[in-house]
Amino acid sequence: MDKENSEKPGRKRRFLRVLLVSFIILLCIPLGWAAFSLIGRINPDSIVPDSWALKVRVHNTVRLLERFSGHEAMPQLLTNPAFAEVLPLMNLVKENAHQFEKPLVRLAFRGKAKAFLQEDNGEDGTFAIIWDSGFVSPLLRFLPSFSRFVNHPGLYHVRTGNRSRFEYRMDDGTVFYIGTRRNLVVICNNLTMFETLTSGEKPPRSREVRYTLNPAHFDMALIFSPSYFSGLLAAQDVNIAVAMREIEFTGFIEAGISFYPGKLELQLTAPAVSRNIALNRLLEQRSQLPNIAEMLPAQTQYSTIISAGSFSQLYSVAAIFAGPVLDESLRQADMASRMFLGLSIDDLLFSWSGTEFAVFGMEGRPHPVYAVQIADERRRQEVFNRAFGTILLNENIQLNLDGVRIPQIEVPGFLQALLGRWNIRIPSPFFIVHNDFLFISESAEALLSAVRAMQRNDVLPRTTAWRDLAGERSQASAFFLYYSLDRALPFFLRGNTAISEVLGMYRQGVARMAFDRNTIRLSLSMIPGLRRELTLVSGYPFSAGQNPHNHVFGIITERPFDNRIIMVRDGAAIAINQEDNTIHEFEDRGQGRIWIIPAEGLAVRNAHDPAAWVVSALGRVTLVNGNMEPVHGFPVATGLRLSAPPAIKARADTCQRLSFFCRTKSAQSCFRNHYRKAVR
Repeated sequence: MDKENSEKPGRKRRFLRVLLVSFIILLCIPLGWAAFSLIGRINPDSIVPDSWALKVRVHNTVRLLERFSGHEAMPQLLTNPAFAEVLPLMNLVKENAHQFEKPLVRLAFRGKAKAFLQEDNGEDGTFAIIWDSGFVSPLLRFLPSFSRFVNHPGLYHVRTGNRSRFEYRMDDGTVFYIGTRRNLVVICNNLTMFETLTSGEKPPRSREVRYTLNPAHFDMALIFSPSYFSGLLAAQDVNIAVAMREIEFTGFIEAGISFYPGKLELQLTAPAVSRNIALNRLLEQRSQLPNIAEMLPAQTQYSTIISAGSFSQLYSVAAIFAGPVLDESLRQADMASRMFLGLSIDDLLFSWSGTEFAVFGMEGRPHPVYAVQIADERRRQEVFNRAFGTILLNENIQLNLDGVRIPQIEVPGFLQALLGRWNIRIPSPFFIVHNDFLFISESAEALLSAVRAMQRNDVLPRTTAWRDLAGERSQASAFFLYYSLDRALPFFLRGNTAISEVLGMYRQGVARMAFDRNTIRLSLSMIPGLRRELTLVSGYPFSAGQNPHNHVFGIITERPFDNRIIMVRDGAAIAINQEDNTIHEFEDRGQGRIWIIPAEGLAVRNAHDPAAWVVSALGRVTLVNGNMEPVHGFPVATGLRLSAPPAIKARADTCQRLSFFCRTKSAQSCFRNHYRKAVR
């Protein structure tokens, strides 16, 4: 008994020692692996050459791939030619998006990544992607050993001396070179640049980039060189190109992009100065939150707000770009105002107005509402009273709408009649003063609706849809733009560039520009579209010709290139091939109006199978295939005259009997016996 009791403590001690050693070993393995992955570690920024025009920083590659693949607009984005080179990679990411949910995959690919676009290297479109593999970097040493197991179309392993690389060769001749350098994975479309990045050489450093945006706060951060960014903006619009000649960027321009399932957000900062005194004074100011932005009615569909300065300040800046034309227009307007109203333009507009100006349109209201901030209400009343005291302007206060008297600025009838001889019409707008703003519109109903919404605090910033788009917090801005492509096209989408095409895929957005002591801050938030809207597929809209009928249906076959869109156009039945947008036509001359209805119950495997009935007003019926070719045995004359469109009965058994008899009897007999049952 004593011997057994003495052996029990010994076994316990041995068990504890084994447990402790096992724990130490298990603890040392990941610690040793982590330490080994840090040996010889290279910072991706250290191998990027100074000649880059655009640099991309990704804090977490897994988060970027996951959120980009889940973005609603991604399928439409990838149809843009600008993404043609990266389309295979993006499709590969989308197909394997479910893999990102696995913990080991997330751990392996969560490293940081850098990318850059080459500038002034004599070749266009040279770019490289550099991924820091981090914790899994020791595994990169074994990639050449696993190359024999690689069997992916277009992917090849190439050995050159003691070095090796992978090449991904596309059908169009484009080649992506893939290799490693210690903890880095390098992908490049230029062999010379690839060899420079993967060699042991360290590029000379002549400029240092100090970042202001934290890449951890965004899915992707971009840094532009001043010259490259100026060129991108100048290509968007002629007016922007003129502005770029007056603005000088004093440092790198940074942008942050965040992808959400139904939204895209962009923030940009750009240090800038101008040699022009008026423009530089605008850049030196610190923008504030415009009051009118908090007053927009909840039914607002589009809005533009300018709060960068007074009328006179904005005129000084506008004169830089418009030149003598604007000066001459203002001089003539000032002369006319003094002659007819006894007021200068400065008295008429500048003397009482503030620093906020806006225009917005509301749902169901065709006329927009204009808003001008009032800095001196007493002075405004004096100016209006003097203007209404002349023979050219009258104040009509007879309109009483829903208990509210709405004044109207009227031009006398004799003057309107005189100007009408030259096809000139001067509008007679209504106006209301509310909360230190003058609201003007040609529609009294729109004006009253806007003011009533403001009085009830039924405003846009309080709506859920607005908070989803623009965020919870209001932001300072000098220029504010809220748009919907159903109602208006912003100036930055009017260009025929890759950027405008990509941004044009988002149907609704909010853009803000603010100045902060010689720093321009721009924020843009966009959504692919309202839930009730449709997004256009690439290649559409497609013109089917003139006078199409509103009854349209489609034929889905077993072969996608035989799918058809069927409709009536100009008295003829047509079928549109969705593959190449070619049009097949069937015209039954002398039969008056025709109708076309789907041949339900018939199996349509390809374009040569019976697909639709074409029925004329004189009672002639033709069974046609997807290429609008009559089926054997048709057309059939019924002797009936139709005054209304025919229709197939919904009963499936009727259609099935019709299909059965059409295959066993002649077409004429089939139609005579079963037409009245199937068509009415």
